[in-house]
Amino acid sequence: MQAQVDAFNKGDVDAFASLYAEDVEFFDLGHGAKATLSGRSALLIRYKPMLTRYHPRATILSRTEAGYFVIDKERTKAGGRSSQGVAIYQVEFEKVRRFGSLLHRAALQDAPGALLGQYVPRRAASTCSSC
Repeated sequence: MQAQVDAFNKGDVDAFASLYAEDVEFFDLGHGAKATLSGRSALLIRYKPMLTRYHPRATILSRTEAGYFVIDKERTKAGGRSSQGVAIYQVEFEKVRRFGSLLHRAALQDAPGALLGQYVPRRAASTCSSC
């Protein structure tokens, strides 16, 4: 997974996308979890403008590996602003097959809208006071 973070931070969308399965699925893990992106070609369409325009940088704050799953607590910075959330990767045959994310609610107010609208699926408002 570190190669994925390195490619993201370098803005190398081709290297980044090559680490995902052809039939990758992205999920919003918020209320009513649903697929928000399907396929590597859709990933390229979504990420290329974001990586070249905003030059985001991700930092892994903590990582847990459990079988086929990697769970990262991440901070992403772009345009002088940052957001924090949890990313869950399901890895099969050394490629990310499924990706899900939850973004800390407070970060939505601080992050560039176009960046987060493309990088982290939005989630429904939470009643959790610490979420």
